Amino acid sequence: MTYRIEVAPAAARQLRKLDPPARRRVQGAVELLAENPRPRSAKKLVGGEGEWRVRTGDY
Repeated sequence: MTYRIEVAPAAARQLRKLDPPARRRVQGAVELLAENPRPRSAKKLVGGEGEWRVRTGDY
């Protein structure tokens, strides 16, 4: 099953501020979430209701 990724306008603005290599790395990680929304490296956020984090590089 493939999921649809929606990026909030504020998140898109933050992505545009990243240097090109970091932007490509983050965009690649986000695109992978369409295939696997909870990879093994994902960690549940403390206090979050069904919210998870995935790190890539420094982000």
